[in-house]
Amino acid sequence: MQVNRGDFNNIYANEVDPWNIGNADSERYIFYHQILLKYAKQRKNIIDIGSGMGAFLSRFEHDFEELIGLDTSLVAINRGKIRFPYIKFAV
Repeated sequence: MQVNRGDFNNIYANEVDPWNIGNADSERYIFYHQILLKYAKQRKNIIDIGSGMGAFLSRFEHDFEELIGLDTSLVAINRGKIRFPYIKFAV
């Protein structure tokens, strides 16, 4: 199934947390965080492609100098900028 950018904007416009990520503090996200930190030799920047609103990326606030979130949904990006002003977001 092909989803275009407008679809993701609609999804985020109609649902507060469409993927049920919350604060990205479930076991799965804890595991991902630990694995990334284990193998990230340099801690200058981290880029999350498909970052949505940035909940998972925010977990790295004190681990990397620069956090960059990329997403196709402008709605998600705008919400992320409000919630996590220290993340650099781009569409």
